[in-house]
Amino acid sequence: MEQRLALQSHGIPRSSRITAAFIFVVMLIVSASLHAQTTGTISGTVTDPSGAVVPKAKVVLRNQSSGDARQTVSNGEGAFSFGLVVPGAYDLKIEAQGFKSWQSRGVQVNPGDQRVVREIKLAIGSTSETVSVEAVTDAPVDSGERSALLNSKQIQNLSLQGRDVTELVRILPGTAVFGGGGVGNSGGFDPGNVSLNNSSVGNGFNTNGNVNRGGTDLFSDGAHIIDPGCNCVATQTVNADMVAEVKVQTSNFGADSAKGPVVINAVGKSGSSEFHGQGYLYTRNTGWNANDWLTNNQELPRGNDKKFYPGGNIGGPIPYTHKKAFFFAGYEYYWQQLPGQTVSTYVPTVSMRNGDFSSTALDNAAFCSTPKAPNTMCQLGANLHGFLLNGSPIPASGIIPSSSFDPGGLALFKLYPLPNVDPTTTQGNVNFLQPISTQQNGWMFHTRLDYNLSENSKFYFTYNEQRELDSIPLRVFFTQTLPVPFPGGMSSNDISHTVTGHFLHVFSPTLTNDVGGSIAYLNVPIRPNDPSLVSRSALGYPYHGAFNNGDPRFPA
Repeated sequence: MEQRLALQSHGIPRSSRITAAFIFVVMLIVSASLHAQTTGTISGTVTDPSGAVVPKAKVVLRNQSSGDARQTVSNGEGAFSFGLVVPGAYDLKIEAQGFKSWQSRGVQVNPGDQRVVREIKLAIGSTSETVSVEAVTDAPVDSGERSALLNSKQIQNLSLQGRDVTELVRILPGTAVFGGGGVGNSGGFDPGNVSLNNSSVGNGFNTNGNVNRGGTDLFSDGAHIIDPGCNCVATQTVNADMVAEVKVQTSNFGADSAKGPVVINAVGKSGSSEFHGQGYLYTRNTGWNANDWLTNNQELPRGNDKKFYPGGNIGGPIPYTHKKAFFFAGYEYYWQQLPGQTVSTYVPTVSMRNGDFSSTALDNAAFCSTPKAPNTMCQLGANLHGFLLNGSPIPASGIIPSSSFDPGGLALFKLYPLPNVDPTTTQGNVNFLQPISTQQNGWMFHTRLDYNLSENSKFYFTYNEQRELDSIPLRVFFTQTLPVPFPGGMSSNDISHTVTGHFLHVFSPTLTNDVGGSIAYLNVPIRPNDPSLVSRSALGYPYHGAFNNGDPRFPA
């Protein structure tokens, strides 16, 4: 009723009021499922020295970092509860007439916790006197969930190969790591390379024997940041210097955690009542490493990849808000010279481009004289089946006359580079080798705003943006197994946005409402660096497809 009257007093039209009321009701219904995983609960029972319950005791919960306070009273059974508590360290103070004040400092709340503060016994005396108990950062959790926590101190002290905190999941009990990566396009998470469309989730880091993709979900400040297209990778990097803690729930958690069976909750840093900031530079260079015995024995050089991660962050109270509003902002740039690799693959020979698929052609014969011959192109001539354009069968010689060349096929041959090595002298008997070196540079920005409108109304907002230029020099054409250099190369100006909002209002000691929502957006627009090199007109490709949709590029 109070909200409806407030809308009327501001002169909002009746139709708008109805719409706003409808949206508010919908948000009331869905809010628990949206944000239950980002907050926790603190509860307890107040008693006197004899163990009898103390009703109507004043209970104050104060955030150590921001100084923000919430207040309630114990009920007729002496019990109290604070729901939807933002993660952090809290001081708990209890007062009742005729008793000394009781205080406990450092009650830690993590995402999804149901913390129970036990042994709250008020001593007889004046409320001006205070009884302090030892910090209870390990207060028991009143649930059967199995979980593990990585706090900010651990994240800073543990060794990270890259900048993504999800890399540390591998140190938790029950987690196994498998998978690989590289030019062969096999799956796997590379922790040493910061990438927007990357994460250990769904890429080889598995907990409790769950399936690789679909068994683990990842949240950042309540936003679901797993790419739903593959149940893998993330729409943003969970940056080690911008996150306060990461909780991994592995089993037996409550129904408010709708995802799973393993849920990773990352909570970003927030501002405090005092200003804090830092600047930093992380760097990695394989040129500083000692060459291992194998590469040294083969007279191979050390790696040439270089990584630089400069950044900084600052947080504190927003001026002129009487320390009711707090902010945190962090920025990091990443410059990455990726490890040099060599493309090792097969490409059509000159004879094949001229229609000669026989094993007697000199360049084709090179394949047939190698141990890998049964698995490579030397069998093509014997395995060609079908008919020429004039209806006659393909000759047993494997030589196709030029009159039966398909103009589209001839055009697509131009996409492949010419052979550049002798397959009889290369490892794997390939006829094309090319060293490649790529960069992957970008930046990420994270900010959070907490505003304590009143003792009973709280609000926070987070925004994360990340952009990078992703270089993609290779491509698998059609049905071949190994990738080849894409003409002119490809690249992608990747961008992501993640937004969360959360509003809390305490109506009474028994009624608390939490309204929130989030959205995660990722765009990876892979495009040719030089479209003219792969256009139908430049290649001379004569067909326009079954739907003639006007696509200027060659069919893939």
